[in-house]
Amino acid sequence: METSDYYLEGIRTGNTQVLEAIYAEFSELITRMIVNNNGTAEEAKDIFQDVLLSFFRQSQSGLEIQCSFSSFLIIACKRRWMNYLNSKYKSNTYKIDQKDPTLNLVNDDVDVLFENELRMIIVKNALSMMDDSCKEIIELSWQTDADGKFLGWMDVATILNMSYGYVRKRASECKNRLIELVKKDNRYNELRYEQ
Repeated sequence: METSDYYLEGIRTGNTQVLEAIYAEFSELITRMIVNNNGTAEEAKDIFQDVLLSFFRQSQSGLEIQCSFSSFLIIACKRRWMNYLNSKYKSNTYKIDQKDPTLNLVNDDVDVLFENELRMIIVKNALSMMDDSCKEIIELSWQTDADGKFLGWMDVATILNMSYGYVRKRASECKNRLIELVKKDNRYNELRYEQ
């Protein structure tokens, strides 16, 4: 994986090879993120291009980032998408005071939200690589009952018509496998080291 400086320099100079690499590596992820959040593939393409154009403009005046390029790009695209949705669905507009200290708190909250969403994308991607029985057990354990509590292993065993002991043992094996797959994902390591 290339460094943030490599990507930013490629954007700054308009290096076609670097731009093609950025599109190849990140466009599908950005498209999926936006489509999963009430957008279209065309809107995702526009957001992605807008963000890269913004990076180009900012790189002309020495843009530097302190995190991985992929995280910076994902967060920038999410923020741009959220701003687009807010402007699309809001009839009133509000002027934001950039010096307001609460704005930093909001930005921190948005960063946490985006990181959590990226974590879920990583987990769901890892889950898709697992066998059907593991997927079923783990997905059932994420469901909630009428009181909003997550299903227990006894509930899962009842739904699957299996013994409690077997479901509990299998769930442990499946969770360990899921953790292995998540840790192998490069995006997981980037998130881990940015903390």
